[in-house]
Amino acid sequence: MQDTPLAITSPTENVSISEISGVIEILTKQGTAKPYLEYLRIEGQVRQRQYIGLDTTMKRLEKNKLLIEFKSSEEEVLANNPADYNDEREYRKDCDVHHRVADPRWVLRFNSKEERDCWARKIQDTSDLCVWLGRYKLGRLIAQSDGTTVVECFAQEDKADGRRKLLSVMKLIKANSMQQIRRVKEEIAIHQMISNPAKQHNNVLRMLDWHRQDGHGYLILEHCNGGDLHDLISENGMLDEQQQKRFSSNF
Repeated sequence: MQDTPLAITSPTENVSISEISGVIEILTKQGTAKPYLEYLRIEGQVRQRQYIGLDTTMKRLEKNKLLIEFKSSEEEVLANNPADYNDEREYRKDCDVHHRVADPRWVLRFNSKEERDCWARKIQDTSDLCVWLGRYKLGRLIAQSDGTTVVECFAQEDKADGRRKLLSVMKLIKANSMQQIRRVKEEIAIHQMISNPAKQHNNVLRMLDWHRQDGHGYLILEHCNGGDLHDLISENGMLDEQQQKRFSSNF
């Protein structure tokens, strides 16, 4: 057992945080993937990977240091590169670091206070996102365009008979620029306004939940099985007069 924390002096080169923007895609494909911090040594392929969970804690230290304490189980501690092994049992047998740390601790030292705080914010955002995503189960990819991804979204609680009813979708919007951030804020504000029960319209999809952080916005919207008006026009061309009248009266 190792009580002293792992000290890394150049985290921007040797440590990487799993891409937060890929959480939606990863969870959709694998179902159980978790965000993690990974330490890659300069020489050799030995590395350590610690998963970011609800119990991950941080403490800002002097001299631009950041203490990260993980609450990882033995199965979550990877001390070598599992990609080099076809069999997980073979990997664990040949792993050159056999010890397992019950509560691993990392100390990252940064070049500046701003850089340290930026990393702390990223890790906290990841933890917060995991808590929020824990309410839902994600299904197949519905649509994807530049900067926007839409996937099926189910409530975490399954029905008693094991079947799940698709009631909503999760919309992921990238917000890497000031213009994109403004767009996300405006879209959330508009959905909040039109999702007001007092002003709710049968032909307008409600926003059921939302979460926003640096770089991304996540919206839970009602699911429309029949598609939307844009899909109808794209597939069938211009609407005839009777169809236009029917849709206009509904609006």
